[in-house]
Amino acid sequence: MSPSSEAKARVLLDQKLLELGSPAPSTSAAIPTVTPPTPSGNPENTVLPPEEQLKAEAAARREREKTEAEAARQKIREEQRQMEIETKAQKADARAKADLEKKMKAQAEKDARLEAKAREDAKKEAKKARVTSNGPEVEQPKAKSNEPLVRTWEIPNGKSKEQRLADLYDAYSRDLISASEYHRARAKIVSEP
Repeated sequence: MSPSSEAKARVLLDQKLLELGSPAPSTSAAIPTVTPPTPSGNPENTVLPPEEQLKAEAAARREREKTEAEAARQKIREEQRQMEIETKAQKADARAKADLEKKMKAQAEKDARLEAKAREDAKKEAKKARVTSNGPEVEQPKAKSNEPLVRTWEIPNGKSKEQRLADLYDAYSRDLISASEYHRARAKIVSEP
């Protein structure tokens, strides 16, 4: 410890002891106090008394703590703003994705309805084409009950599925077979490879 620091410490100790009401130690009187030389020559202006110095240091510390606390609050506010921005962006992305999925689903449903309608129209056209290709539709006489029914749709002898299904439908439309027989035979033909 330098002599000037030691002298300052002794002065502070003596002041504290006086404040507490105890007499200053007798040894301090025997030791001369050394005041450090000041460049201006006026010691009161350059060296703060210990109490004032402590107050100044405390004020500086409080000011520094305030500045640090404000900087920390500012940093927290900035982080919160960033989080809010990110949250808003995520919500906007989620909304956009949901809207896109909704539009795609609506388009798929619309396409499915159009496709079903096109199939239905094609069936109607095919039915009309069959009627017109066969000429005017003449009612076929029913088979006599004593004549055996030839089930040509059950034998695939070179006929395509469409031809066999047409034969089956023809027999059904002339009431040669029942509805359950028709549906069973149709399912069998359709399921064949």
